[in-house]
Amino acid sequence: MRFCAQMMAIFAFLASGVVYAECGMTGSATGATFWYDPFNPTGTSLTQINMTLTRRNDPGADRTNTVDFYIKAANSSANGTAIVVDLVTGQVNVTGQGSDIFYNSNETPPNLTQAITSTNAYVHVDFTGANEGSDVINVSMTVTLPTNLNLSASNSNLSFDLVYNCTGGTGQGNNSYTSTGIVNPSSITFPVRVLSALRASWQGPLAGTVPTLDFGELGTTQTSTVISNQPAWTRSGNVLVQSSSAYSVTMSSQNGYQMTYLASGVPAANQRLWYKANFVGLTRGHTLTAPGGSPTSNLTTLSKTCQRGNGIAGNTHPLEVVLQEGGLNNTTNVNKLVSPNYSDTINVTIAPEVASVVGTTC
Repeated sequence: MRFCAQMMAIFAFLASGVVYAECGMTGSATGATFWYDPFNPTGTSLTQINMTLTRRNDPGADRTNTVDFYIKAANSSANGTAIVVDLVTGQVNVTGQGSDIFYNSNETPPNLTQAITSTNAYVHVDFTGANEGSDVINVSMTVTLPTNLNLSASNSNLSFDLVYNCTGGTGQGNNSYTSTGIVNPSSITFPVRVLSALRASWQGPLAGTVPTLDFGELGTTQTSTVISNQPAWTRSGNVLVQSSSAYSVTMSSQNGYQMTYLASGVPAANQRLWYKANFVGLTRGHTLTAPGGSPTSNLTTLSKTCQRGNGIAGNTHPLEVVLQEGGLNNTTNVNKLVSPNYSDTINVTIAPEVASVVGTTC
């Protein structure tokens, strides 16, 4: 029993004394602040981001001999970026310069055991020996951000991970080993200032190239019919707003939310057709509850500040116009005068706000 206990103690002592060598790299990089316009069709380039990488050397003769690396998005916000390695300097041999080695967060990474190709891009660094001059390399890169990158209009940081696979040993093939890792997660970081930019578009019926909401022929339509079935007399389209910030919305009517055939002046009762408009959760115009009655009216300029919401993907805002009168008034017999067209123009203005403005749900 004593013999067995002694052997167990010796075994435990030997196990605790085992030291495993490991290869690897340390380092980081930052770039100067630059402005980004998410709607610039050509994207935005930031040249010459410089990264300094130092290989790991363990005590004794063990050292990092080779490193293969690529760059991956830390999260989906940077997907679509391109990072081209322009130059690697140091007492090393390099393969893969000039390649875009960036991979989206959801993209299959390169196979570092296979040859470097345009679809399996990475950088291979072969350190030239145990000399200190081979311990440090400098990597110069060009970063190109894509259009429509989903960044808010504020001071933002874009960060990327540098992922590597390395081999190490004494250099004579003894005790060779491999390791994988990430150099300081989010090791490549640079600040981005995003412009307060906005793009709006009409998604609805057009007359040629002009957004148009058309009620059709109304000459034989009774006002009572219109009032009793408002959904049938509603016309709508959508305004898509893509923005990097909150944005202000205003809406007004050229003729005070009444369609008329007059080019100028105030139309008489038989020269106009009342309607109301619903936009961003607010209503302007006239609401009539009975033929020949007095409407409830709000003709002030609609104004609201909307939050960014769905970001670059955009917020969709329905614009509805709801007719309140027909061509025939079956109560007062004040019928509308015949004219080829009764019309009105709605003016909608949408503008980006500064980054500090939050806005409300629209």
